[in-house]
Amino acid sequence: MTHGWLKIRPDCPEPHVKQRGFVLSPAIRKVVVAGRRAGKTTGMAINAARRLREGKRVLYAGPTAEQTDRFWYAIRHYYRDDVAAGLLRKSETKRIIEPPGVDENGPRIRVKTAFNADMLRGDWGNEILLDEYSLMSSDVDEVVLPMLLDRGGTITYGGTPKRKNHFFHKYVQAMADTTGRWGAWHFTSHDNPYLDAATLEEISQDLTE
Repeated sequence: MTHGWLKIRPDCPEPHVKQRGFVLSPAIRKVVVAGRRAGKTTGMAINAARRLREGKRVLYAGPTAEQTDRFWYAIRHYYRDDVAAGLLRKSETKRIIEPPGVDENGPRIRVKTAFNADMLRGDWGNEILLDEYSLMSSDVDEVVLPMLLDRGGTITYGGTPKRKNHFFHKYVQAMADTTGRWGAWHFTSHDNPYLDAATLEEISQDLTE
């Protein structure tokens, strides 16, 4: 039997050099520290689109609805043709994209708001993407780690630096790892080839590092 999701073809861009590092990494715990407009959220969206194509169940969370909008817009765009062809169904209310006819534990991408970690309870994924993790409550691991117990999976912690809080300590932990379980990446706005270089240089003169 051919699974329906094997027919889907996300129309997403190739990740740029810095995004490629964490999108293709086999590490099961990933920490991505990125500057403004560096491409962190878009990289997560590319990663999610690829994982759904592999039959994975993806859970993406950001601290606010506004933060999740960019990711959801990208996912809808990447899979618009598959939704139109009936290979996927989309719920704007629940922010879910999934193949039709799958059971409740089947492959899908779901977007949730999670300033409070408890808002993630009752769901699960084997690809969990936590965006702007530095703005989430520090107990989020207590909620998301048990989600991996049944089928294993990967967690990506992404964010912009915000003092030496729990996100900073995650990055330090990833940098110190020698087992291959953890991966750490850092890139800046200047690493995003899709931003206008001249404008970025102008803005950089008016902001702190």
